[in-house]
Amino acid sequence: MQNKNIIIVLIVCIAAVLLAVIVGMFTFIMYTRSSKSVAQASETPITMTASPTEAVSTPAPPSTLYVTNVSNSIYLRQTPDDNGTILTTIPLGTAVEMINNENNGFTRIKYNNIEGYSKTEYLTADPAAANQVPANQAPSNPQYPSSSLTAIVDTMYVTNVKNSIYLREGGSDNAGIITTIPLGASVGYIADLGNGFYKVSYNGQMGYSKAQYLTTRSPYSSYYDGNTYMRVTGVKNSIYLRRTPSAQSDNICEIPVGARVVYISRYNDSFYKISYGGSVGYATAQYLTFE
Repeated sequence: MQNKNIIIVLIVCIAAVLLAVIVGMFTFIMYTRSSKSVAQASETPITMTASPTEAVSTPAPPSTLYVTNVSNSIYLRQTPDDNGTILTTIPLGTAVEMINNENNGFTRIKYNNIEGYSKTEYLTADPAAANQVPANQAPSNPQYPSSSLTAIVDTMYVTNVKNSIYLREGGSDNAGIITTIPLGASVGYIADLGNGFYKVSYNGQMGYSKAQYLTTRSPYSSYYDGNTYMRVTGVKNSIYLRRTPSAQSDNICEIPVGARVVYISRYNDSFYKISYGGSVGYATAQYLTFE
C-alpha cells in the first residue's frame, strides 16, 4: 500500500514538471513573437510628406548694359552670328539698351536707335566695369591714367578741311597713318596730348588726330534743323556721297558706317538726296536706314 502511494506521488510530480515545462515553452514562444513584431514595426520606414518647393524669384534682366573687355569697340551686327552684317561699332564704355539674350553668345541690344546683336562676353550690367579692357591689351603710358587712355568721354566732329584728316599711330605729323576720317565724321574723344593732337577712337580704331580739325559742335546742328535723320548701315566700312545721283559720279566724301546723315529727299529707288558734314549730295538708298 505504501509503495502504491509513492508511485502516485511520483506521477503527480512528473506531471507537474511537464506542465511547468509546457507553460514555460509557450510563454517563451509568445514572447519571441511579440519581440519580433515590435522590431519589425520599428524598422518600417516613415513616409515623409515633402513640403512644397518654394518659388524662387528670378531677378529681372538689366535694362542697360555697357561695353567692356575690349581695347576699342565692338560690332553691332544685323544677325546674331560672327558673319552678320556690321551695322555700326560701339566704343568701349558705351551704354546700350538691352532687348533680350539670345542664349547663343549674342545679346540683342539697341544703340543710337539701331537694333542689332553684339557678343554677350563684351557686355556688362556693372557700370563700374564699363571701361575695363583686357589685361594683356591695357595701354601703358605714365602721362595718363589707364581710364583716360581708353574711355570715350565726348563726341567730336571733323571740320575745317576739304575732304578728310588722318588718324595716326602716334601724336605727331610723322607717325604712321592708320586711316582717313572724312569731313563731318564723328569720333570718340579720349584725351588731349597737349601737343596739338587728340587721342580719339574712330570706326573701331584708336589713334591720334590734329586737334585743330576737331570740334564738339555737330555739323547737323546748323543745317536742315528739325528734319529726318538716317544712318549708314549694311556696309563694312563706308559709302560715297556723290555730286549727282549716279554710280559714276564724282565723290564728295566718304560716309562711315553708323554715321548719321540728314535726309532731304528721295531722288529715285536707287538714290537719296542727303546732307553730311555740311555737304549736300546723293548716296545709295540701300545703305541708308531711317531712324
